[in-house]
Amino acid sequence: MTSIGTRAGPVLRDATASGEARDLKLLTRVRAALRLRHYSRRTEQAYVRWIQEFIKFHHLRHPSELASAEVSAFL
Repeated sequence: MTSIGTRAGPVLRDATASGEARDLKLLTRVRAALRLRHYSRRTEQAYVRWIQEFIKFHHLRHPSELASAEVSAFL
């Protein structure tokens, strides 16, 4: 999995077609929520990176499919 830095932050690439679309949609929503709350760009980048790591740790499963046990396993 590679990430490409953009002005909006890193973006996941090389994921499965359906998984990539869902991940990008999730990350787009996260970025929009953080910007709405006036978080700094560096904070946004850090949050997005942690979400990407969480998704990769669980083999590209969408976070909505995961429960607290998976969060504990990641942490």
